[in-house]
Amino acid sequence: MNRIARRVFILAWGASALLLSACATTTPAQLSPSAARWFEPESLHLLALLPPVPDAAATRQELDALLELQSHRSEAACLAAADDANKKLARFAGALGLMVDAKDPRLEATARMLDDLRTLQERITSRVKDATNRPRPFRQDARLTPCIERPLTDSYPSGHAAFGMAAALLLADMVPERRVELLARGMEYGEQRVVGGVHFPSDVAAGRTAGTIIAAFLLASPQYQQASTSARAGLRSALGLPPP
Repeated sequence: MNRIARRVFILAWGASALLLSACATTTPAQLSPSAARWFEPESLHLLALLPPVPDAAATRQELDALLELQSHRSEAACLAAADDANKKLARFAGALGLMVDAKDPRLEATARMLDDLRTLQERITSRVKDATNRPRPFRQDARLTPCIERPLTDSYPSGHAAFGMAAALLLADMVPERRVELLARGMEYGEQRVVGGVHFPSDVAAGRTAGTIIAAFLLASPQYQQASTSARAGLRSALGLPPP
């Protein structure tokens, strides 16, 4: 395991212990018609576990860095950032080494699992966004022009970075043979929000932390572990790997 992978997994399991002690109750909740009951998002007090929003001076430095990035970003980079706005299993196909048709029935449970993760992540991070109320970079400096769709929500933390890191960790738990590739992809997925001009780097850093915490909570949840059994088996079958 490389340095990045080791650090992320240490953080994930450390966060698991912290969360289980900080949240006295984890009442399961129905997330979608196809979802298993994992845990109640309102029991996860994420705001208390993230660093504060950077002050005005630090924000100005980030804006200047975004302006510099904007001055030399390529059309190809913008197209890749736009593609990664989609929170779908397909965005991790390369990291998984997945060559089969995305409509392969063996992948249905994994795709549903990531859809449910997206719903869960958005419910959790939206509450933090409402509390921090940090305007997006392009709302703080008119010279910044995003090259992807402009979100209407606030900026901190990045929900896409949270989803990307959580998805990478959960998929790596299912397919540890691709752990390094998946964690690198999870990091890249969040970075695309900076490339696209819709997030500060500190938003993405906080989002990655949020995603690691969410994944740790799920990996410690018996309800999630039970729900992910069929997803794990189907994904490994589609990849031509032995059963877990």
